[in-house]
Amino acid sequence: MYVEIDRCATDAIQSVTGCKLGKQTLKFMDCRNMAATFYNPRENRAVRVLARDDSRDRAKKSQTQAYIKMEDSDLFVITPVRAKLRQEGLPGHPLSRVSCDLWGERVNDKREVVVDDRTLCKPCANGAYYMTAELSVAPSCNQTNDLNNSHDKATVATKPVVAVIGFSNSGKTRVVAALVESLTARGLKIPAIKHCPHGHEPTRTNSDSDRLYGAGAVVAIASSPDQRTTIERVVQSGSLASLATLVQIQVETQPDLIISEGFKSSAKNLSHRRSENG
Repeated sequence: MYVEIDRCATDAIQSVTGCKLGKQTLKFMDCRNMAATFYNPRENRAVRVLARDDSRDRAKKSQTQAYIKMEDSDLFVITPVRAKLRQEGLPGHPLSRVSCDLWGERVNDKREVVVDDRTLCKPCANGAYYMTAELSVAPSCNQTNDLNNSHDKATVATKPVVAVIGFSNSGKTRVVAALVESLTARGLKIPAIKHCPHGHEPTRTNSDSDRLYGAGAVVAIASSPDQRTTIERVVQSGSLASLATLVQIQVETQPDLIISEGFKSSAKNLSHRRSENG
């Protein structure tokens, strides 16, 4: 059973069919359509039922009585479909369990994500829907699990993030640059993360790495003795927490503090300075 919206219709479907999320007989697909797909795995048959928007108008005043008498075709659009149900999505015990290389959380049923040969849970790989109270990095779980190599989990989890937020052209970059310069002069190791919601130019035009990226490379890396530049194609913008985590697990030198520019929606509860007039 697939439901496409978390509204009252889903409650009714659970009640009538007995399908449950905990039994893996109910799947929530966040499409925001008032629709559901009924799937019979034994016969490999499925139909999608969509509530008609005009059924309320047809029912007029007494909706309850009208819905009882109206034909199914007046209430719903019913379409035969094919549903792709993966083996690990079937009811029963988990088919696999692996540990996230970053936090140690156990990931069930092949939902892990592999990034740079590291097995990660989805919150670590793509950003979590929630933040820790400190909002410094992605959420953590098992405090006793060690990270790969010399990265200690407690070290990764406690790095503070300072976000400089404000309106466009209000001087955020100048503030961030001054902070980085001042703190670096004091011997601190400071990564900087900039939010570019309108896109950005990743490399110098016509450089070798730009040509490789333009040719379709998923990741293009330019490496020299004193610096390294990485350009990576992504399907969505990373959250501040996920990017802060990425900085801490991928850079060779562990940072003392992370400074970000932008990320208004992610910067709640962070230590920040708002730049209004430059």
